[in-house]
Amino acid sequence: LCRCGAHGSLASRLAPVHGSTAHRRGRGQFSNSRGHAHNYYIHLLSETGLAGLASYLVLIGSIAALALTVLLKAPHGFERMLTLGGFGTIVSTGIHNVFENLHVLNLSIQLGLVWVLVIVGHQRWRAQQESNRTEPATEKYS
Repeated sequence: LCRCGAHGSLASRLAPVHGSTAHRRGRGQFSNSRGHAHNYYIHLLSETGLAGLASYLVLIGSIAALALTVLLKAPHGFERMLTLGGFGTIVSTGIHNVFENLHVLNLSIQLGLVWVLVIVGHQRWRAQQESNRTEPATEKYS
């Protein structure tokens, strides 16, 4: 292995190496290292192992499940719009992370805020559902 100190993670050791052709790995030769695997899930697996990857997938799955609950049960309203935007962002980021590590670009901060918006949409929807159950049925017209 290279002892230059630039290869901190397993992902960077398996993939590209500096810009030179002096370093060879396996069958291929890589140049222009970005220091990370371009598939975020492989990168996460290499740095945190199965436990880290599973934790991340459970987190994303939980937030997506909250969003789907609101999308399938709320017919309209602000909560549905808020959750639809968050769900679209989660899905598009999840798909894009197969081809590029978006977290390298500090997207984690924005993605965390999107998760919060989905949770807020879900909480508002649940509060609305509970208030509809507890209100007595009254006639709108006398």
